[in-house]
Amino acid sequence: MTVKHAANGEFMAATWLLEELGLAAGPYDVQMIAQVIAYAARDSGADVDAVSKTLLACARADEARGETINVFYFKDRKFAKGMRFGARTGTAPLTAERQARYDKAAKEADEATDRWLESNAQHDRAGGR
Repeated sequence: MTVKHAANGEFMAATWLLEELGLAAGPYDVQMIAQVIAYAARDSGADVDAVSKTLLACARADEARGETINVFYFKDRKFAKGMRFGARTGTAPLTAERQARYDKAAKEADEATDRWLESNAQHDRAGGR
């Protein structure tokens, strides 16, 4: 997916993200996730495309760790660093086996995100876009 810097790019990215995750959503859900994408792009300095791909990677990694992925996952910013499954107040403590799976998935997600970001940076340095 390539989202251009244009009006409503975050809405296109939100629709894409929901489709990739297989989440049913209405107009309000798309609007909410579009706002999350816009705020994350603003806060990180990254473009809408990079942010939506990073959110997808975070959601898939958290889903692999047992986190429920729905529109509230994004609204509550559970994808943000420091808000990993098991570390939030009110969640059940993790067993040693589940913690090991969590740690492995988190490491793999971080490595995949780093590879993607480096690939994107190389593409940009080569004059792509």
